[in-house]
Amino acid sequence: MDAAVIASMTKWPNVPDCYGWLHLDAQGRWLMGEVDGVQKPSIVVHEGLKGFMNRNYIACGNGCWALQNGPQRVWVTLALAPIIVRLHAGIARAHTEQVLEIERVVLADNGVVYFLTNLGPAALESASMFVFSQGLSDRATGVVWQQTDSGLAFTVETCRAELIETHLGFKRVAVQSVPR
Repeated sequence: MDAAVIASMTKWPNVPDCYGWLHLDAQGRWLMGEVDGVQKPSIVVHEGLKGFMNRNYIACGNGCWALQNGPQRVWVTLALAPIIVRLHAGIARAHTEQVLEIERVVLADNGVVYFLTNLGPAALESASMFVFSQGLSDRATGVVWQQTDSGLAFTVETCRAELIETHLGFKRVAVQSVPR
């Protein structure tokens, strides 16, 4: 977290939280704006703002995730999971640009691939599905995915899509009663 963010939290400890304004889409893009059925949130394209958001994105109590924006916590609504995974050249990288260590692989019955990583629950972006599929094999013990170039192999678990949040321990939408 940025030093200026930490300092502002001490200086202004009682700033109200913000809900329903910040979103993370299935491709790992930040979107800002309310979803009211009339207008759609705008994709954040400014590199400096995206960098700030990536550095100050945090896991909070009760499986919810937020952007610590100075003293204000801006709760993030998730399209799929708190982290979106991109696979490239044998490396799994989060939408925040951090390199990930994969711990589990879960295939939901709606076709979405989820991971449990060292940074938390994650979902695979659709653009990386071909790369992911190249590491799949069918063994006597079940379907296995091997991360390219790492040598690590994982048995692919299955889960019903409606249970994935409970299965991996996160919530797509923060409720206003989440404690700090």
